Amino acid sequence: MSKITTLNQLIGYFDAFANAHAQINDFGYGATSEMSTSEQINYPLLWVTNASSSTIEVSRNKSVIPILTFQFIVLDQWNNQSNYKDTNGLESNNTGEIMSDTQQICMDIINYISNYLREQDVFIPDGSVTIEPAQDEGTDKQYGWILTLDLQILNLNCTIPGDFNNIIPPNPCECDSVYVSNSDDSYMANVESGGVLELP
Repeated sequence: MSKITTLNQLIGYFDAFANAHAQINDFGYGATSEMSTSEQINYPLLWVTNASSSTIEVSRNKSVIPILTFQFIVLDQWNNQSNYKDTNGLESNNTGEIMSDTQQICMDIINYISNYLREQDVFIPDGSVTIEPAQDEGTDKQYGWILTLDLQILNLNCTIPGDFNNIIPPNPCECDSVYVSNSDDSYMANVESGGVLELP
């Protein structure tokens, strides 16, 4: 039996989050150099990009658990309006509001993954989340946050594309049942293929 969470599925989950979120107006995925090259951005923007990644092999059930690192870049556009006042009563802008709103969107991303994607076997490992402010003083004057986190996904692939009928040893996902007993046969159990033995 195969159960796989692919990169394309993850991007689809992030896109669905952006479409459902009341404050996000645009979504993109790819290298940060592509953020403003294809079309006009409608802010606030959620942009997702890949960072470094690693893979862990779990030998007890022959599955491979990839841990992928993503950056979620949440940006909004600076707007210098006369009705914004700072604490001294001077004319100001919406930078403070942007930083607050985009930080909350980052928290919403974490909650979405923790609560909704958990059912899809997508997990955030403990201690893998960082957040840092981001700003671009160019033409658009973008402000916001960069949320970096690891995602542990499932890759239990018993059906690899191709002809593996003559491969020895046989498919590692298919095991025979096994009979288990202790040294004096006071405890005996039969464990089916793929089953788990819990000792009394």
